[in-house]
Order: sequence, then structure tokens, then C-alpha cells
Amino acid sequence: MIMLKFIYSVLLLIVLIPITAFLATLGIVFSFFSKSLAHYVEKLYFRIILIFTFTRVNVEGLENIDFSKRYIIIANHQSYFDIITISACIPLQIRWVSKESIFNIPFIGQFMKAMGYISLPREKLKSSVSAIKDKAKVIDGCPVIFPEGTRSYDGNIQRFKRGFVILAQELGLDVLPIVVWGTINIMRRGELIVTPFRKVKLRVLKPIPNEIIVSDKQIQDKLMNVFIEEVNKLKEE
Repeated sequence: MIMLKFIYSVLLLIVLIPITAFLATLGIVFSFFSKSLAHYVEKLYFRIILIFTFTRVNVEGLENIDFSKRYIIIANHQSYFDIITISACIPLQIRWVSKESIFNIPFIGQFMKAMGYISLPREKLKSSVSAIKDKAKVIDGCPVIFPEGTRSYDGNIQRFKRGFVILAQELGLDVLPIVVWGTINIMRRGELIVTPFRKVKLRVLKPIPNEIIVSDKQIQDKLMNVFIEEVNKLKEE
């Protein structure tokens, strides 16, 4: 079974390389005219990946979204497939806040730079805070950040960091929590093997007003506990 997964992962990579190059280049060109239009190229790309991996995504709670508003989106981080499923399945203009190393990936990194996504030097807290403050006010759409800062090894929630609070202070936007479960079963941290035919659950919670985010000194821990509770529910369903 491991050998079959390895062969499948290699074939998937071979198929996706030219698609990635083409769509990333197309997205970069579109970004000069409209970042919103370029975002739909990104969304198409991620939907293609979901199709090729036979991934089923169940989304709950879309009724909690006011599509006339912008949000700061926060989500737990189990796998690279978190980015794929959220971008493909959440009908908002997504703008990622990501670690610097992702911006070095050929084609994908160039596209992210063209879209004005925020890169964070995660190992340097002061530099990360400075990057958020410098770039946050020029980003359009809904910035998305993983409060845990990195992927979980076992799918359990890690301690939340303050990046989303800083974004809220800079942008004055409400925070929209999205709970992810199942992406870890497709690709785990530290592995390059992709497992097809998995099911992913996305649960959109009710937005949290900006004034609560910026004034509540315990908001990181409170939201971390909310995510822990919701992930445990999704595990049992």
C-alpha cells in the first residue's frame, strides 16, 4: 500500500507541475489587472488538485458569512491541504499570510508575491509583527492566517499566537474562524506521500467582532479552546 501511494504521489506531481506552471503564470498576468480575477485562477488550480486527489470536502456554516464584508480568517493547521481546501471551497477573496519559505517555491511563490500576500519570518517574532503592520493595510480581500504558526504533527490544536490580533488591530476587521478536520489524513507534516479518497470537513463559525478581538487579553486562549472543542466534535462525527 505504501508503494502504491508513493507511485500515485509521483504521478500526481508529474501531472501537476505543468498545470502549476501554466496557471501560476496566468494568475501572475491577471494580477496586474485584477487580483480578484487572479484569485479565481488560484481557486481553479486548487479545485483541480482536489479532483486529482479524489478529495471530498464538506463545508458547514456558510450561512455565518456576510458576503458583503471582509474578514480576517483564522484556521487550524493540519496539512498543506488546509490551504488547498479553504481556497477552493470558501467563497471569499482569500489572501494568505504565510511563512517566507513558501514564497520560494517556483511559480507558486511568484504568484503569491504578485498577489501581495504577506510573508512572515516565523522564527523572528519582531520581524513577523513588522511585516504584518507594513503590509496589512495594502492587502485586499480576506487575509487568512494560521494562529498556530505551523502544521500540527497529530492534528491536535497547538497554542495560538498573536498574529491575527495584530491584523485585527491594523485592519479593523471582524475575525472569521474556520475549523479544519481531515487534511492530515491526505498529507501529514514531514511527509510527501499523498493519500487519495479522503474526506475533509470545514466548519465556518460565527464571526467575532473586531472590538472583542482587540480588547480581550485572553482572546488567543479562548479561541484556541473553541477550536479544540470543535475539532473534537468533528473527529466524532
